[in-house]
Amino acid sequence: MPLLRRFDNPPFYAVGEVVDFIKQTLEGIEYMHQEKVVHLDFLSENIMMDASSLYPEDVHPSMQERNKNGIDDAKRRRRIDSRSVKYYFVDFGLSMFLNDDGNCFVLEREAPNQDVPELSVPVLYDAPPVDIFILGNVYRNNFLRKYKNLEFLRPLVDAMTQKDLKARPTASEAFTQFKSFSLPRWGPALHWRLQERDETGLSRFYDDTFALARKGMYVVRSIITAPLRISKKVVSLIGIV
Repeated sequence: MPLLRRFDNPPFYAVGEVVDFIKQTLEGIEYMHQEKVVHLDFLSENIMMDASSLYPEDVHPSMQERNKNGIDDAKRRRRIDSRSVKYYFVDFGLSMFLNDDGNCFVLEREAPNQDVPELSVPVLYDAPPVDIFILGNVYRNNFLRKYKNLEFLRPLVDAMTQKDLKARPTASEAFTQFKSFSLPRWGPALHWRLQERDETGLSRFYDDTFALARKGMYVVRSIITAPLRISKKVVSLIGIV
């Protein structure tokens, strides 16, 4: 098992990093529900990541911003520059198995109150929609409320956090809705920085200038490496023939 850390440490930088996080977590909850397991405790603290690909050198196990000697700052890549960041759900202490019909009715005391409407009264509730609401709340609190250029995610988050549990999508429906969005798929768009809602004009100018420089470097690097990728593909095709 790799050394894990909170999913938001280090902080997200680019739009594509958030898109990848949501894709992986929706895939995860879809798989769990298909296997008839509900988590019931999708707190931010219970979503971790393997950040080893972000650090070329090993980090200190208890001071994860330092290298192995615990003295020097650890060198770090951005997530968008790494293709192997993996996210994990942890702490299955409240998890339960679904019935054969896909339902699981439990009492409020068996799940933490995460602003889920049906947890406000001590009655039986269906567990899978609670998972959906809590994960949607993670998206809303950590991304939509903080960054202003992630509005394309709002329809998904609004659907997942509806007060009426019967109106919420299933895990598979939420993942399908996510894949149906007109997401920014072009490389430079995914590399564009996240824009905080409370940033000042001066901060925006500085950060946009830096982001534009990074975006330009990405485009140039893509142009330079494109012939190499094509030549490798041609060689492989010739080898097959």
